[in-house]
Amino acid sequence: MDDREYIAILERTTSLLRDYEIASATLVGASILGLTAFIVYERRNKKRSRKTRTTINPFNLSLLCMGFSLTGLQIATAFYYEIINHPPRQIKTFLPVYALQETFTYISQYCYMFYSWNRGGAVVRHVFPQAAIFFERLILVAPFIISISIGVDVYQSYLLNTQQSVGEVFDIAWYILAFLPGIMIILYDVTILVTFLKFAMSTMYQGGLDVRFVIVSQYGIAATLFTMATFTVYALLSTVVQERILSRVLFAVITTLLNMCYLTLFAMKVALYFEGERKKKSTQDMLERVLGPESSPKRSDTSALKTTSSRCQEAVQHLPSTLSKP
Repeated sequence: MDDREYIAILERTTSLLRDYEIASATLVGASILGLTAFIVYERRNKKRSRKTRTTINPFNLSLLCMGFSLTGLQIATAFYYEIINHPPRQIKTFLPVYALQETFTYISQYCYMFYSWNRGGAVVRHVFPQAAIFFERLILVAPFIISISIGVDVYQSYLLNTQQSVGEVFDIAWYILAFLPGIMIILYDVTILVTFLKFAMSTMYQGGLDVRFVIVSQYGIAATLFTMATFTVYALLSTVVQERILSRVLFAVITTLLNMCYLTLFAMKVALYFEGERKKKSTQDMLERVLGPESSPKRSDTSALKTTSSRCQEAVQHLPSTLSKP
C-alpha cells in the first residue's frame, strides 16, 4: 500500500469515526433527557409520599455531570477529526479541542468514581474500614491530580505539535500523570469488586441478601468491568499511538465503553427506584392483611400515618419470621 492509498483509507476511516462520535453523542444526549425526566418523575412521587429528600443530591448531580461530560467528549472528538481531516491544522485550533477532550474524559471518570462511591461506600466502610478512609481522601484529592494531569498532557501535546523538545524528565512525568488517574480508578474498582463479593458471601451465610444490595452489586460489577476494559484499551492505545488508523479506532472503543458504564449506572438508579416502590407496596399490602384495609394511611393525614406505623410495629412483632421479611 502506497502513501496515497493509506491517506485515502485514513481519511475515510476518520470521517466514519467522526459520524460515529456524533451519533454516540446524540444517544448520550437523549439519555440525559431521559435521566432528567426520570428525576422529575421520581421527585413528584416523593412529594406525593411526603418525602423531603432534595432532587439536587450527589447521585443525580454526578450522573448528569457524567452524561454531559461524555457528550462533550464525543462532540470534541468529532470536531477534532474534522480538523485533522482537513489540513493544514493550526495549533491554535487543535490545542483547545484536544484540551476539551482530555478535560471531558477525566471529568467523566471522576463522576463515575464519585457516583459509585456514594452508592457502595457504606459497604466498603463495613468490610474494609481502613480502605474506606483511604478512598474518602482519594475522592477529595482526585480533582487536583486530574487538573495537573490535564495541564501536563495539553502542554506535552503543544510541545510535540510545535516540534519542540519535550525532555526526558518531562516525558517521564507525563507518563506517570497520564496513567495515575487510571491507576486510582482501577485500584478503586478492584476494591469495590472484592468488597461486593465478600459482603455478598458473608450476608448469604447470615440468612439472605437484601435486594437493593443485589442490584447495586450487579450493576456496580458491570460498571467496574466496563471501566477496567476502558483502561486496558487505553493502555493498548498508548503503545500504538503512531498507528493513526488503529489508534483512532481504539479511541472509539474507549468512548463506547465509557458510554456503556454511564448507561449501566443510569439503569442502576432506575432499578433501585422501582425496587423501592415494590418494597413499599409489599409493606403496604402486608399492613392491610394484618391490620385491615381501613388502617391504610392517607397521604393527607400525617397523624394517621404515625398511628398506623406504631400499630404496624406492634403487630409485626407477633408475626412469624417468614412474614416479617419484606
